[in-house]
Amino acid sequence: WIDGYSYTRHMQGDEVSYLTFRGNYIYTEQECRDFREGIDLYMYTFLSGIDSGASDYEKVKYAYDYLILHTDYRLDARDNQNILSVFLYGESVCQGYAKAMQYMLEQLNVPCTIVVGTVFTGEGHAWNLVQIDGQYYYVDATWGDASYIVDGAPTVDARVPVNYEFLNVTTQELLKTHTIHHVVALPECNAVEANYFYMENRYLTGYDEALLEQIFRKAYENGEIAVTLKCSDAQVYQAVCEELINRQAIFRFLQGDLSSVIYSLSDEECTLCFWL
Repeated sequence: WIDGYSYTRHMQGDEVSYLTFRGNYIYTEQECRDFREGIDLYMYTFLSGIDSGASDYEKVKYAYDYLILHTDYRLDARDNQNILSVFLYGESVCQGYAKAMQYMLEQLNVPCTIVVGTVFTGEGHAWNLVQIDGQYYYVDATWGDASYIVDGAPTVDARVPVNYEFLNVTTQELLKTHTIHHVVALPECNAVEANYFYMENRYLTGYDEALLEQIFRKAYENGEIAVTLKCSDAQVYQAVCEELINRQAIFRFLQGDLSSVIYSLSDEECTLCFWL
């Protein structure tokens, strides 16, 4: 409800006795009440879609998916520096995504805060730090939304999958593309147990046909629109790319009579994404 504050020092002689703060309120009381109704309706629908016994990982993934699938990245989004852009209008930028993610996870009792910094292009950016089962991870829902990557550009397929490369990553992984502005001291994120690719058994340490067959079969059974695989290092990544793409082994795992496949590669993250 505010975009800043002012404060007054109250002195007793040369010493500060106390401070008074006043927020710079940007909406009227009636607007706040109206906005609150919209936020509560969004949250009611959001919370009704997850089981009360869900694990912390399931809560974070659910919030990540829900936020991305219900939000479009738009630079001209209304109220894009706060949660209204997401919860009322379904359009935002990174600040809105990060603040919305924090708000949503707070409702699910998952510790979450906002982290700010820059990305490899030099742009300012915001994302989240979450705690899952006592371990810390970084989450970047903005970069999980393909509408951010292709904002204003034509897409090759109307079915755009969620990008899971930045769901519960380590500090080391994050720093490949992000720079953290250490406004306060932040914990080092070393755990991998709740990383998406580990949890979903899509982390490859070599070319494994049996594992790949299992991954793709399960994806079809779950009605997924794409499969993303992460390789343990650049050498494994090159080997998997050679088999699946150059030697066209991917067609062993795709269902239907297909002569082509849409895919994307990330050399930096060692990931491969195939549309189903």
